[in-house]
Amino acid sequence: MTPGIGGVRVADDDDLAAIVRMGARFLSEGPYPREVADTAVLERFVRHLLEHGYVTCSDKGMLLGQSFVNPITGELTAAEIAWWVEPEHRKGSRDALRLLMAFEAWARDKEATLIQMIAPVGTPLGRLYARRGYSELETIWQKRIA
Repeated sequence: MTPGIGGVRVADDDDLAAIVRMGARFLSEGPYPREVADTAVLERFVRHLLEHGYVTCSDKGMLLGQSFVNPITGELTAAEIAWWVEPEHRKGSRDALRLLMAFEAWARDKEATLIQMIAPVGTPLGRLYARRGYSELETIWQKRIA
């Protein structure tokens, strides 16, 4: 696929292996349970999103998302599932912003009226979201029961 602005492009099957690799790093380096970073599960999930959701990538990162009808407002909502930029490309670059801007453009094209983004605890993403006009909505709490 031909790269878009800043190297960000809509992903296709040729990007699957790189996205699964980044997804595994996303899970292993984040606050998520280590046992869910199963490559086969990630590959099935990314394949599903390639067909039914949103997958954009560059050589430096990826953003996975989906759209759904918000059960509270009834509005079409675009929601980020995973957003990753390789650590060596985070400081001083615009790679994360380019991925976010591409996701926002996709949401507009889908005619979504809301976008929901996630920020793991302890990251500076909240500041970026606020600068882009997002407002904090709620915090998710999780407990493993099995």
